[in-house]
Amino acid sequence: MSEHPADKALGANWRDPRQVRKENAWANLDPATRAQFTELQRNGWRDDVRFERFEHEPEQDAWVEYELVPPDPPDPRWSEPAKRIGRWSVKEERDAQSRANAIVSEHEVLE
Repeated sequence: MSEHPADKALGANWRDPRQVRKENAWANLDPATRAQFTELQRNGWRDDVRFERFEHEPEQDAWVEYELVPPDPPDPRWSEPAKRIGRWSVKEERDAQSRANAIVSEHEVLE
């Protein structure tokens, strides 16, 4: 199998920056919280990404919230709110994705 020109630019261990940020957020949780969140996932909680922005705040100053949400948040049986796993700026998210997209486009790598 011949080497694709993007292999060197992307590296053998290249991964989508969004996934890396999620994995880092999990890794930065303290062990007790990570264990609690893992148990919540076993009970049907799912991870979710949403954008948080104050009214009249420029979009580039908004935040990305990565959290666990109950299986059916409107269901009255779930009194607990979503649990934050991590948080980072929208600008950070967009910059990292733009860099990745530029490399992929430059080398015509299929995602």
